[in-house]
Formats: sequence, C-alpha cells, structure tokens
Amino acid sequence: MNALNTVDPKAGNILILDHDVVPTVMALMQQAISLVKSKGKWRFVTMDQCLGTPCYR
Repeated sequence: MNALNTVDPKAGNILILDHDVVPTVMALMQQAISLVKSKGKWRFVTMDQCLGTPCYR
C-alpha cells in the first residue's frame, strides 16, 4: 500500500487486477479498497475507462 503515498493521482495511475477468490485475498482486497477510498484522491473505473477502449466481452 506504499504506492498510495508515492504516486500522485494527477500524474499516474494504479492498475490492480485480481481474479483470485481465495478468502484471504478477498479480505485483503476489501481492506485495500477501503484504504484507497479513504485517501479521497483516487477513483475506481472500469477496465474500458482505464484503457480508453472497449474491452472484449
């Protein structure tokens, strides 16, 4: 989570892909999402929005 303190939201992006459904990973991701939201500087977007192109479906 140190990346949140070193990356400026106006100058960079953080892309996290997680396809794991192991309970430990799911709990960690919930904590990570809460931490990101608490910073108030970042926003969550879809993969389409992140890449600026429609993703396959």
